Amino acid sequence: MAAEPDFEAPLVDLQKRIDELVHKADAASATEAAKLRLELDRERRSVYAGLTPWQKTLVARHPNRPYTLDFIQALFTEFTEVHGDRRYGVDLALVGGLALYMDRTYAVLGLQKCIDTKQMIYLKLCML
Repeated sequence: MAAEPDFEAPLVDLQKRIDELVHKADAASATEAAKLRLELDRERRSVYAGLTPWQKTLVARHPNRPYTLDFIQALFTEFTEVHGDRRYGVDLALVGGLALYMDRTYAVLGLQKCIDTKQMIYLKLCML
């Protein structure tokens, strides 16, 4: 698991406290956990509203961020991927296709970054 950036330390601590209270499974713990969830939400909004440009970059590059295919799977009921270009080339890092959302068809396009080194090597070999 990737290390959390410094600015997220208070958020991680609050989340750990909430998790501990949830495991106790009594009424007082549930009430306290609900209060801490509200505090976590307020703290998260405060922390992310004041990020420096470099901190925003760290968030954008975090390895646990969802990928394009994760969003497609979560949002759309059907997805038909389209490959290639007019010169018969395929860029595997570019995901595009037609997707169904609430009975309407949409064109979807996004970048799919590599999940690990094995996938990165595969993509580079395919691009040769």
